[in-house]
Amino acid sequence: MTTSFRQPKMEWLIPTGLLILSLVPVIAGAARMAELGSGAAITPDNARFFASPIPIVLHIASITLYSILGAFQFA
Repeated sequence: MTTSFRQPKMEWLIPTGLLILSLVPVIAGAARMAELGSGAAITPDNARFFASPIPIVLHIASITLYSILGAFQFA
């Protein structure tokens, strides 16, 4: 029977890398939430976000939670 193991100092690389990758949607979501909260000018490109902000806020909150907690699945 062979067992494989990771080196202890390399064990943090995967969760750290995934956390860094999860910053992309978190930062983009924070920017969108700031735009919705600040009362930015409504343009044809962002009118749908201002028309129904609740689904956008729920989506951003859930993907933030999913991406951050998902990184720890590999820890």
